[in-house]
Amino acid sequence: MKGKLTKTVFTIAMFVLFSQFVIAQVRVTGRITDSITGTPLESASVREPGQANGVVTNENGEYSIQLSSAEALLEVSFVGYQSQVIPLNGETSLDILLVPDYINLEEVVVVGYGVQKKSDISGSIVSIDADDLAQQSSTSISELLRGKASGVYITQGNARPGGWSNITIRGTRSLNGGNSPLFVLDGVPVSDVDNVNINDIATIEVLKDAASTAIYGARAANGVVLVTTKRAKANTFQVDVSTVQSLHQLKRNFDVYSPDEWAQLRREAVRTKNGGEYPTDEQAFPAAILSAIKNNQTADWEKLMIRDAWQRHYNASVRSGTDRTRLLFSAANMDQQGLARDAGYNRTNFRLNLDHQLLSNLTLGGNIAYSYGKQTFEDGSWDGFYRHLTAPPYATPYDENGNLNYIIGESNSTNPLWNSQESSNVSRYNNLLANMFVEWDILEDLSYKLNTSVNNNGSANKFYQTSLHQNGRIYNGNGSVSESKNTDFLLENILSYNKDMDIHRLDVTLVQSINKIRYESIGTSATDFPSDIFGADGIGSAQEANIPTRGISDRKILSFMGRLRYSMLDKYLATFTMRADGSSVFGANNKFGYFPSGSLMWRVSQEEFLKESLWLDDLKLRVSYGAVGNQAISPYNSLGVTVLYQGILMNNAGTPAITSGFLPSSSLYNPDLKWETSLSSNIGLDFGLLNNRISGSIEYYNTRTIDLLVNKSLPNILGYTSQTVNLGEVRNSGVEVMVNLVPLMKNDLQWNVGLMFSRNVNKLVKIDGRTDEEGKPLNDLRNNWFIGESVNSYFDYKFAGIWQASDQAFMDAHPTLNAQAGDVRVEDLNNDDLINEDDKILYNRDPKFIASLNSSFKFKGFDLYWDLYWVNGVYKLNHYLFDSNSGGALTGLTNGLKVDYWTPENPSNTAPRPRESGMNNPYLNVTGYQDASYVRLRNVTLGYTLPASLASQAFVKSLRIYAGLENFLTFTDYQSYSPESNPGDYPEARVVQFGLDITF
Repeated sequence: MKGKLTKTVFTIAMFVLFSQFVIAQVRVTGRITDSITGTPLESASVREPGQANGVVTNENGEYSIQLSSAEALLEVSFVGYQSQVIPLNGETSLDILLVPDYINLEEVVVVGYGVQKKSDISGSIVSIDADDLAQQSSTSISELLRGKASGVYITQGNARPGGWSNITIRGTRSLNGGNSPLFVLDGVPVSDVDNVNINDIATIEVLKDAASTAIYGARAANGVVLVTTKRAKANTFQVDVSTVQSLHQLKRNFDVYSPDEWAQLRREAVRTKNGGEYPTDEQAFPAAILSAIKNNQTADWEKLMIRDAWQRHYNASVRSGTDRTRLLFSAANMDQQGLARDAGYNRTNFRLNLDHQLLSNLTLGGNIAYSYGKQTFEDGSWDGFYRHLTAPPYATPYDENGNLNYIIGESNSTNPLWNSQESSNVSRYNNLLANMFVEWDILEDLSYKLNTSVNNNGSANKFYQTSLHQNGRIYNGNGSVSESKNTDFLLENILSYNKDMDIHRLDVTLVQSINKIRYESIGTSATDFPSDIFGADGIGSAQEANIPTRGISDRKILSFMGRLRYSMLDKYLATFTMRADGSSVFGANNKFGYFPSGSLMWRVSQEEFLKESLWLDDLKLRVSYGAVGNQAISPYNSLGVTVLYQGILMNNAGTPAITSGFLPSSSLYNPDLKWETSLSSNIGLDFGLLNNRISGSIEYYNTRTIDLLVNKSLPNILGYTSQTVNLGEVRNSGVEVMVNLVPLMKNDLQWNVGLMFSRNVNKLVKIDGRTDEEGKPLNDLRNNWFIGESVNSYFDYKFAGIWQASDQAFMDAHPTLNAQAGDVRVEDLNNDDLINEDDKILYNRDPKFIASLNSSFKFKGFDLYWDLYWVNGVYKLNHYLFDSNSGGALTGLTNGLKVDYWTPENPSNTAPRPRESGMNNPYLNVTGYQDASYVRLRNVTLGYTLPASLASQAFVKSLRIYAGLENFLTFTDYQSYSPESNPGDYPEARVVQFGLDITF
């Protein structure tokens, strides 16, 4: 009886508790649509904040979700729309309209030592978020920026596996102090971001004007690129897995001589030497090549030395968060084969981002990133990236047994495949960036942040050429080993005050920073190795060891910064910044530099006379002026340094011995050496029209960079030949335009178009203070620096065709021209029948403008992205057209770029007569100046995202597959592998990509 009573009571109690639980919960259903078009939104996220009961809408925009109570909140979000949080208020059916978020003016942008609403930005800043980055298939951070930010000029620096791109913001400013922007990764200044996993990136901001960059003072003269990585959110759990498989192919826009054409070129070159008489083949060719010609043995060196190369990326990340702790962990691997068979690169990345709410007003956090890389290089006897083009096409790379031949032509013409087989060049890199911070909310409006970091970059290289290598056999083996380490310590104290006072808003930031950078290197080399088996690792047993090298340098920076931002009525905003930087690299009398800036912003669209306008959504006028510095010179330039000298002197025993000693260097120290300073003004207009379906910005800037660091020549009588001084001045001015269009936003269709235009004019105002007898500044001919012209210029003659036999009378009448039929003819600009310095012209290496057009098209689950990139008005010197090592000297000793050269039977006006000695072809180099303007279909990506209903059946949240083309079509008159690369540089490839992104 007692047992039955107990069971009955228990059953009733459970029933009551369960009934209360069921009554407490409530199921809500509804439909989510576009507020303008009424289109159902598939895969919109519906969740209860703080709970794990999220769902997504089906293809009809419908949802059904169980909430904790009838008074719960409902959060709805969808990409491209403004998120909403709606109180349930007892309702069980809710249809929700989402507003398209063409431009979210309340979105915050990273601005350096904090964030700011996009609507409050008063400086020149371009922000690119993860959604914009995800549209492209590129695996390079620099390439993701190309065409996305006006005023940012990106060129390929080194396209080899593990290479990099060059980034220039608003023109070249420094002659000797460096022109790369400052990179800041999660609040920590770093030298570059090439080793960052692009899948970890949340946003990239580019700060262009002085008002935006002055907060970084001493290192911000060339602009700032802020990279912020992803972080976990509270009460979420997400796993992302992705892979990209890329095929790299080398494509050129020129032809080389076929075997028979090359043989005829050789005959013509020897014919010129013989006074017009053709030689016999026995006279023209060495035995090895003559045998190949007779036996029709040819070699396609490009196929033998170049391959289609695969690049593979794998990435995985986990993001998890509670109310107090948020964590992101990611791992990635990139393996890239080189187009050159010996080249390659492999890199592994790990990242841990952590945020923990220790107390209600105290947050701890950290970012730890580690990467490890291995880079292999092709053999140096490639002579840059020429050898596959210049090796003779009549050749026998292999003997009858399939073994490599050592000699393929002339007695000193070594088989490049042989040298590749007999050499190795490997570098290993490791990078650890550890950043820890503490944020303390002292009062409601007052907070303090302690930010610390250590950034350790290490590298080690092993190089070896065996005793069978073309160079190694001279020394019986040749090798070297070296290591270097760069350690960067940073400590920042940041105090922030934010106060909202009805119509006023005040924001004050104070920063004190200490930065120490130490670089160390050590290396040694040796020759005469007893065995090739151990390669460079056997350097300890080498018989001839060279003197080891050791280098250490320190750079210290002490900084103080204050920034005041004031806003009234969300219409008027003023920002003032002052930064003081002291650097150890400058003279004792000028350690500190002071960099003030100010900016004003007026949101015209918020004025009463425009506020009710139906067509105008945003109109904002910005003006700014400020100063920033450049300290990118080597340490100790302001000090008197000594140089090691060695000589053979008699020792105490009376026998010759090597004696070492130190003497002052040839450069006179300068205790007054100081910062380069850029003074920049900027005016900008931001606009948004027709519900922000048309938006963009127009800007004009003018930057004077003064106190340029230059090397001034000194009279030899002083005992010194030069001194680093602050004398130069450069000016950059330009116009930038960015326009974003939304031509279509209807049903399941969305189309966005982006336009970008930038024009920068660079002028050198002053060099080193020297003047002529009239007091005018002198040009520097050695460096091609000319007052009033771009610092990036060539100074040379202008090609005017080829002297023809019909010009013989003129040539006879002007013997000073020293010309004959078949020679290069250059323009006599002043018609004085003399060719001298007065006949030279300037070729501008800076583009007249750069522009881009990009399109993002989405229909249901499909997405298509493409962009065109246009560089106009830039000249380059093409070594393929005149340099002997590059095959352009028309000597017939090497193969090369095919041109229509002059012969008596073919009086071409394009290229001169072949000569066995290229030195005897005067003015040949002027044929190499080419317009390197180009239009490139830079990126095309087609993707498909699986509908949420199908993805859920596969137990995933989302799944996207895509295919892409990169650098696939280029239209240019510049004959090379790329109009951005110089002949001989490792060329950039045409890329076909396939990718897969999965979110769990």
